[in-house]
Amino acid sequence: MNRKVHFILLEMIVVVFFILLSAVLLNPDLETGLHASTVSESNSYFFLSSSSQPESSEKPPESSSQDTSPAPNISDWKLILANDRHPLEAEYIDSIKTKELPNGLSVDERIYEPLERMLNDAEQLGYHLVVCSAYRSYDKQVDLFNNRVQRYREQGDTQEQAYNKAKTSVALPGASEHHTGLAVDIVADGYQNLDDSMMSRPEIEWLYAHCQDYGFIVRYPDGKSDITGIIHEPWHYRYVGVENARKIMSQGICLEEYLGMVS
Repeated sequence: MNRKVHFILLEMIVVVFFILLSAVLLNPDLETGLHASTVSESNSYFFLSSSSQPESSEKPPESSSQDTSPAPNISDWKLILANDRHPLEAEYIDSIKTKELPNGLSVDERIYEPLERMLNDAEQLGYHLVVCSAYRSYDKQVDLFNNRVQRYREQGDTQEQAYNKAKTSVALPGASEHHTGLAVDIVADGYQNLDDSMMSRPEIEWLYAHCQDYGFIVRYPDGKSDITGIIHEPWHYRYVGVENARKIMSQGICLEEYLGMVS
């Protein structure tokens, strides 16, 4: 008899338990009341439902139509960065496998084909472009930089002034884009002065508009010298690959910004 009573009592306890559990699940307010003593400050991180949020003139951010692709891979050889904050080792510079252009200059062998195609396509349209500078060894950059410093010294600048002026137009040895073998200086056959006046040439206008289709960018665009440390150079083109080039040129940014390496 006692065992039967115990069994009945156990059944009643189970039924009551399930009744209470159902009530908690169906009524969140009841759960809050039952456990109010255990609520911690972490609740302040919970999101309110849309119906209980106070009215505000500030709306939550909407989905953006801007590029949401993954960040560029900075270890990709096409995106190697060379500037005065990220100089290249002389051993690396001298180990690059190059291929000679018809005019005797050389580039990284991996960009020979897209560069040749870009120049040939321009030629087919009547735009005669000339590569006037390409890959440079470490020692060659030393000579170029020292010559520029000497020129400013001859104009009356102090050594410090000459040095600071020189590095805005000629990269420090180890910091030059030309060390990578991925950069070329391109001018119009009919105008080979390295200045902003070349922007009025139809050949350079075409190059500015279409270089990204071949994987090249204007490496030192106008208005970015505070980031790149280099003046606007409409003659300096850098290979980064078609996908990267189109993103960079369409956004009007420089390589440092694209890589998120702006100091």
